[in-house]
Amino acid sequence: MMHAVMLMPCLKFAKELAKLVAEDLRRKSCDCLLFSGGIDTTFVLLSSKLFGVELRPFSLTPLSSPDYQYLLYVSEKLNVKVINVVPKSEKVIEDCIDMSILRLKTIDPVEIASALSVCLSLFTAKSYGCKCVATGDGGDELFLGYNFLQKLSNEELKEWQRRMAEGRARFNSKDIGEEIGIDVEWPLYSEEVREFSLKVPLSCKISKIEEKTYGKYLMRKFLELNMLERVAWRDKVPITYGSMALALLKTLSRNISTKHIKELENVADVKLPSREHAYLLSRYLKSGLKTPE
Repeated sequence: MMHAVMLMPCLKFAKELAKLVAEDLRRKSCDCLLFSGGIDTTFVLLSSKLFGVELRPFSLTPLSSPDYQYLLYVSEKLNVKVINVVPKSEKVIEDCIDMSILRLKTIDPVEIASALSVCLSLFTAKSYGCKCVATGDGGDELFLGYNFLQKLSNEELKEWQRRMAEGRARFNSKDIGEEIGIDVEWPLYSEEVREFSLKVPLSCKISKIEEKTYGKYLMRKFLELNMLERVAWRDKVPITYGSMALALLKTLSRNISTKHIKELENVADVKLPSREHAYLLSRYLKSGLKTPE
């Protein structure tokens, strides 16, 4: 009974959030979406369908990816064609890696892989004539989707919420979009949604169901209510794995020789933690950047 009592206001907040997302998409004339099949991007796509905003979803989700099943599932449930992003050549991939390195100034494989998946998707979206591309950025930050947040006290969560609502979160998608020349927007991190998020009770953000704790509870319940239960209760998977961008980076890194790795370690005066770090450092230095700290 208590669960049902708690559920009603959470669904009310979820519907209000969906409306805010759709209004933001319409106001900013977004016509495309970077889609992963996860909670956030599925919520954005569902919001657009419910409130009459046309979005074309683009997804870097290879057939071998564990996320591909969700792409097909959402596509069927919402009757939307998802355009699958397929890199045309190794050069396109390398160009995206170089662009990500120049913009982010890092050789962290996880950060570059995340930017790589965004870059490849945005290039494809631009080739299809997209004017504005929406992403799911901000959902984890404002509605407590990260697993580590479940270990924090209520006071610590409130402080996290306050900082995130102030706009302190940083995402690579707009940076990459600026490099490519395409507008990127965050409907789940708009000023209106940030302000709204402070009104949502913690119990609608993090909740335990049958001994398992879930973040983004209100979004999950809203997806379930709209017949998207398989996505609603899926575990969080980083975009670097779902898009297989990290695996792609690992494959490219095999081309760097042990001799070259030693040379790079001498230049940087550091023991590189992985072959991927070495590969990225080699491209970093080729880009004309100084050796990173």
